[in-house]
Amino acid sequence: MTSHAGARPETITHWLNSKVKGLVLAGTGMGSLHDAWRDSLIAAVKHGIALVRTSRTGAGETQAHLPEKDISGCLASGSLSAPRARIALQLALNAEKQAQSAGKSLTWQDFFARIAVLPVIR
Repeated sequence: MTSHAGARPETITHWLNSKVKGLVLAGTGMGSLHDAWRDSLIAAVKHGIALVRTSRTGAGETQAHLPEKDISGCLASGSLSAPRARIALQLALNAEKQAQSAGKSLTWQDFFARIAVLPVIR
């Protein structure tokens, strides 16, 4: 989902009662998200939707707690672009499902954090 001027919270709340397991949020600059999304993103986390924050610019890193403190349950994508973050989130959600079926307590955040710090191959 792309954050932009005039972004509305309905963009997020639309997905709360769906089967969506995760959202990649492509923000401006360093992955900054529109203030209107804040409450709906908190609601998304409470509904169990995984959130990853990245930049829509296609360059640079999205760091944790920059430009402002991240919502609890939302991870920064590091050097991953939005499309790469989407693939990493899908892998992390699947890995969490497999870990839980094997009786392990690893979360999607554990797996995503490992993927996000992998070296960039150009």
